[in-house]
Amino acid sequence: MKTGAGNVAAGAGRAKDFVVVKTRAGLDNAYAAKKPLAVEKLARLRAENKSATPSQLMKLLEAELSATEAKSGAESTVFTAAASLFVFTAIEIHGGGVKTPARQRLIDAIIIADSKVTKNVAKYGGFALSLLTKRLRIIGTAVAAISSARSKFPWLKQVASILGVEEAAKKGAAWIVIAATRKSLGPVPEKWPAAKPTATKGVK
Repeated sequence: MKTGAGNVAAGAGRAKDFVVVKTRAGLDNAYAAKKPLAVEKLARLRAENKSATPSQLMKLLEAELSATEAKSGAESTVFTAAASLFVFTAIEIHGGGVKTPARQRLIDAIIIADSKVTKNVAKYGGFALSLLTKRLRIIGTAVAAISSARSKFPWLKQVASILGVEEAAKKGAAWIVIAATRKSLGPVPEKWPAAKPTATKGVK
């Protein structure tokens, strides 16, 4: 038979697990909603630059993101949206169906600032943030930083260090996003994957 303290501890454990599950689902749903925009963006870029290699399109995307920061500022919602679209389009260039821990951390990191997930987790208080920091390290750190600061940019630098990006403290937001993307996704493919053959019906 559980004591009163045991019941409290068990209840807290269930609540913490609920927060983690709901947060994971929220991040996954947010990415699923944004992924089609990246697929569309890549299709448009390839149509406009028919002979461009994956590497060349990545350079176009990087230049575009840097220009957005210069025009709108790192704190603007315009840049935040551009940064998430940049990352998700880069993922499609590298192969959208590939799943790695590094790629998942990148997705979680960039979507936090442009999602309702942060507010949903923050309302559970300190225990939720401490648990997320332990189990889903980058999420907990990001949520805690955004919840306690008016600016997203300092959080971005914290996330950069978790993703293994060095010298981020002296760099701009676009540089950090680009560096984190390169670090997490690795080398850009040299060429596009071969088109899948179109299925044809047999003639009876």
